[in-house]
Amino acid sequence: MTQIGKSIGQTLVETGRLSQEELKQAEEEAKKKNLPLDEYLVRNNLISQEERGAFLAEQMGVLYVDLENYLIDPKVIPLVPEIFAKKHRLIPIFRIGNTLTVAIADPQDVLVIDELRLKT
Repeated sequence: MTQIGKSIGQTLVETGRLSQEELKQAEEEAKKKNLPLDEYLVRNNLISQEERGAFLAEQMGVLYVDLENYLIDPKVIPLVPEIFAKKHRLIPIFRIGNTLTVAIADPQDVLVIDELRLKT
C-alpha cells in the first residue's frame, strides 16, 4: 500500500519495482513526450493499467474497482440514464437502501457527482 501524498514514482522505487535511475529516466522521457508520469509508465509497460488505477484511487482516498472482476447488480443499471453514464464514464454497481454506489472514471468530479445525486 502507498501513503497518501507519495508519488507513484516514489512508491515504485520504495517497493523495488524501479531503481532511482530508472525512475529518473522515466520522468525525463515522460517530460519530453509531454505525458504524466503514470501514463508514460503504463504506455511503456512499466506498470499495468490496473496498478495505475489502484494507485490513483488510493491517492484520492477512494476504493479501486476492477469491473472485469466485479458482479454488477443489474437492477441498478436503469437508475442512471445511459447517455449520462457514457458521457461521464460511470456505471452504477450496487445499491444499499437509498445509497447508490457507482464506479466513476473521475471520482474528484464533484459536479458530476452532484448531478448524479439529483438524477437518482
